[in-house]
Parts: sequence; structure tokens; C-alpha cells
Amino acid sequence: MMVTQPPSDSATRSVRPAQPQPSGEPAPNGGVSSRLWEDSKDLAYQSLLHPFVLGIAQGTLPRESFQHFIGQDATFLLSFAEAYAAAMDRCAPEQQHLAEALKGMLRGVRDELRLHEAYAERWGVLLEHQQPSPATKAYVYYIKMVSEQHDSSLADVMSTLLPCLRLYAWLGAQLNSVPSQPGNPYKVSWIQADNSLSQQSLDPIPCLQSG
Repeated sequence: MMVTQPPSDSATRSVRPAQPQPSGEPAPNGGVSSRLWEDSKDLAYQSLLHPFVLGIAQGTLPRESFQHFIGQDATFLLSFAEAYAAAMDRCAPEQQHLAEALKGMLRGVRDELRLHEAYAERWGVLLEHQQPSPATKAYVYYIKMVSEQHDSSLADVMSTLLPCLRLYAWLGAQLNSVPSQPGNPYKVSWIQADNSLSQQSLDPIPCLQSG
């Protein structure tokens, strides 16, 4: 359920940095991305305060929860790779700069999939035995449906991906800016590495940062 105001400062002090962190946010230029981000920022703070995210930040997330996440996220990434390929196919001849940028984003997804393979081995997860949850199935189905529709535009396909990319990058930036507990097993293995990859996935296309 959407709230009308972001959580209070006291509620977010343990995980929210003292100063605003620009990483992960669209440029505040009044463009569509900037306006949509401002309109949805209350949901972003709700996500920041989700028990799963707090568990990552504090290093208290149960092992089995992180194992489940690894399997679900691998399913997401496979669908993103297919969607990026579909978006590239929709680039007009005069949009080859976008096609090249999308190739870079596709490489980023493949890098992250390799990272997940390393996660899986480290955390004892057999990815081939993981089953997508109902929420994962619903989102993956939505991405696939839009990507495979013949009348879907490049913007249509990218609009299925950008909210996830934007929120993921922002959450990673917030967590990376807050000192974690000593021995937090997620600090290096997820917070730092995945935040870097998520931000890289937004960087190649200028319109994703400013539009």
C-alpha cells in the first residue's frame, strides 16, 4: 500500500545516509525519469526499510533467505538478457548508438550472471534446482509479454526494465554508503559488487540518466 509521505528521519537513520547520495538517482533536470522518481520516492524508502534489505545492510539476513534470493535473481537476469536483445532489435538505423549501449548493458547482465554462479557455489545453491516464486513468475512473464509483442516499441520494452534497474541501483548506493557491522557476509559479496554492476547498467545510455 502506498504511503503519502516518506518514512521519518528517525525511522531511516540506521540505514539512510546523512547526506543525499546522487548515485542511482536520475539527474534532477525535470525530465520524465526525474519526475517519476520523485513521484515514487516514498515506495523507494519503503523498499529500503523492507526486512530483507535491512537484513542485508545489518548482516542479519538468514542464510536461507539469501540463498532463495540468488535463485530468484538469476531468473530475473535471464529475462533481462532476453529483453535487452529484443530492445536492440527495435533500434532504428539512426539509433545505433543506443544499440551499442544496449550491447553494453547485455554484457553487464552476463557479468552479473557469472557473479551469481560464484554466489551459488559459495552459498551452496544449485541454480538448476531453483523454482521461480509467484512474484518472480509474474514479473518475468510481464517482461516477456511486452518484449515479444510485435507492436512493442523500444520505449515499451525498456519501460519494463528501468524501474527495477533504478531502484536496485539506488538501494545499493544507500547500503554501500552506510557502515555495516563487522563480519557482514553481504557487504563485499552483494552490497559492493552488485551496486557497481547495477550502476554500470544505467550508465551507458544517457537518456536513462537524464530523460
